[in-house]
Amino acid sequence: MDTLELPNYGLTEAALYLGLAPSTLRTWVRGRRYSSGEKFSPPVIDLPEPELSHLSPINLVEAYVLDALRRVKRMPMRKIRRAVEFAARELGIRHPLANKVFKTDGLDLFVQHAGDVINASRGGQLGLKAVLLPYLRRVDYDSQGWPCRIYLITRPDRSPDSPRTVEIRPGISGGLPVVAGTRITIETLGDRFQSGDTIQELAEDYGLEETQVEEGVRSWATLQSQAARKRAA
Repeated sequence: MDTLELPNYGLTEAALYLGLAPSTLRTWVRGRRYSSGEKFSPPVIDLPEPELSHLSPINLVEAYVLDALRRVKRMPMRKIRRAVEFAARELGIRHPLANKVFKTDGLDLFVQHAGDVINASRGGQLGLKAVLLPYLRRVDYDSQGWPCRIYLITRPDRSPDSPRTVEIRPGISGGLPVVAGTRITIETLGDRFQSGDTIQELAEDYGLEETQVEEGVRSWATLQSQAARKRAA
């Protein structure tokens, strides 16, 4: 199985990394049945093994994109669902939210296909804009347009401009958050710092800049704090 498709992340763990409420992520990956029981909203994200409710690295990117569309762009779910269904049905693109061909102008979703820019959230009409700015700034893609790393937002203010110091790369360190460009997990740094090692000692031991260690430890502490709050809720 491709490393992008491995079900590595439990729902709670994935929600923690992405700064999402587990209930929100659960709706996106499992769907939602309304209180009347007569209406069911199907999932938007296709899990590798739905019965496990575990996300793959590519699912993490999909959830990150979906969160940006909903929280930042305020895009209605009906448009997102229509775009995802169109790209899968008409263009054969699985996991379209994670693919670089998807773009947005803040109102609609577009897909670059065969030289044309198609408005996928309006059922395949050609988009009129010649240049569409991709909103993903914290995901790197390979030559095929698929994500090869995602830089986690671990600052409390959730700013997309926070440092690109912590990343997840499929196949590296079991998919755990690591210091960017290394295989050193932030959990390793955080555990040692908590045990009494200084920032300078950790930087010397792992050949890192002190600023990298500081950001790694800060990110680890933020995730620990968020996890504790979720457990107490």
